[in-house]
Amino acid sequence: MTPRTLIVVLALAGAAAMQGCREAPAGAPPAPAPGDSQVAGDLVGVRFAFFEDAQGEKHWTIEEGEVRDLRVIDGVTAADGRRHRARVRLTLAATNRTIRGDMDAYYRRAGAAWVFDEAARAGANWAVEELAAVVYDVRRSTSIDTTSDGRDVWLEPMFRYHDGAYSVPLAPFESAIRAFRDSSFASDSLRLVSRAALEDRIARRYLNPSWTVFLLAPGDAPAPARFASREAVLWGCTQVAGRVRAASADAAARTSLATSSSTMGGAAFAGREPSPQEADRLAALARSRLEALGAPPDRLRRLRAGRAVAVDLDGDGTEEFIGAFGVAGAAGAPDVGLVIAGRPAPAAFGPVVERASHAEDGMGALDLVGAVDVDGDGDLEIVAREYGVEAYRYVVLARRPEGSWEEVYAGGGCGDVSD
Repeated sequence: MTPRTLIVVLALAGAAAMQGCREAPAGAPPAPAPGDSQVAGDLVGVRFAFFEDAQGEKHWTIEEGEVRDLRVIDGVTAADGRRHRARVRLTLAATNRTIRGDMDAYYRRAGAAWVFDEAARAGANWAVEELAAVVYDVRRSTSIDTTSDGRDVWLEPMFRYHDGAYSVPLAPFESAIRAFRDSSFASDSLRLVSRAALEDRIARRYLNPSWTVFLLAPGDAPAPARFASREAVLWGCTQVAGRVRAASADAAARTSLATSSSTMGGAAFAGREPSPQEADRLAALARSRLEALGAPPDRLRRLRAGRAVAVDLDGDGTEEFIGAFGVAGAAGAPDVGLVIAGRPAPAAFGPVVERASHAEDGMGALDLVGAVDVDGDGDLEIVAREYGVEAYRYVVLARRPEGSWEEVYAGGGCGDVSD
């Protein structure tokens, strides 16, 4: 074959290949630009970076059914009619997270149609909204755990928040736990194997080592962490907890809450430790309210003060002061507990919200876990731990738009699945 013949053959092959791709020739009649429904379908399977910060890029792979509220807001076709760029504004919703932003989708002309090529984020980081999150109580590591140091804390799931609703962490496993407890086994070894399998299933649900959780300390940015170990206990007081490591012993000591949500803690977690004078004024308010609840004066002299925090609960620019208090009964056993929030007044604090716990109801003490914006409405919810002699649970108080407060959750902790 001569060189001239080879050139002719290659030219013909190239022409045939172009015909096979059906690229539109220059000057071809314009094709209708890709519409909303076409772009929505074409984006399925695309992986793109929707957010980036100092920790690097966060990626999303678009799955079937995740594209919501898509609309084409702009489109540009090349002068030769062979390329088209569609800018779309859309929402992507997965099980636990929603993201919103703009994306550029690129197309090439194939005959009378547009064929999708690729897509990428357009403009700034996308807005991120968590639809579901697990919120954890932070406990200090036990002294008998020789593998831990002052940086280690244990996270216990208090509740799961999903699309406006709170749920008890072990609720999905109630039937399995009851079935295990009611079952008879041919041997102790079979029972141990069955229990270990169920405990691992529960622990993996809330303490997955592949998850990133965020430790929340007042005044600090949420600190990412991973579970180093986990355990679930199905006998006696049913509970589940996982160990994570904070950046320092000081950070571990100041951490009060943790969450699986990357947005719940905000840029910096709200709150600060009250000054001694502020703490004294809050304690005086607690004494007056406990006296109104019927606590005898001699017991008020033995007021128990727990965690306290100064924080703007409603976003109006004025700090409220929240604390947990109690009065002890015989032999030091608490019989009335109180979580109270006060707002500064000229000479003292005025009460904003309070939640009492009485021994006659089986729960005689309260501790403040913290305050966090669970539902993203700009107001903080108050989270407390309520406990008695052999059980404890978690309580969430939320502010309503008209300013009143109500208990929106009570559950979890020890004994949320009864024997």
